[in-house]
Parts: sequence; C-alpha cells; structure tokens
Amino acid sequence: MDGRISRRQLLHAVGAAGGAAAVHAAATALGLLPPVARAGQIALRPAEGGRATSSSSARASPG
Repeated sequence: MDGRISRRQLLHAVGAAGGAAAVHAAATALGLLPPVARAGQIALRPAEGGRATSSSSARASPG
C-alpha cells in the first residue's frame, strides 16, 4: 500500500475524531461542499419603555 487514503476515508476519520461539524468544515475546506451563506447582522433596538417584553405579555387581553 502506498499510504494514500481516499477523501471518504479522510472524512470518516475526521468524523470519528471531531463529529459532524468537523466533517462539514473539512468537506467545505476541501471544496466538496459550497461555503455556508451567512446573513448579515440585525440591528436591534430596545423595546418601548426600555424593558424587555415577552410575546405572552405583549398580547392584548381577551374581552
């Protein structure tokens, strides 16, 4: 044997050592997967009144 391993064997070994995220990163680095598209940062502003509200308290009361 000449000491070479296939991409499949390499990714299998990476997965055994580092898990699915490591396989995904390695496959992306090798050009086997397209880069992940990431959304830009969202500009958030404080809620009115300067305090956080939950979706349940923001609802109108029935009746």
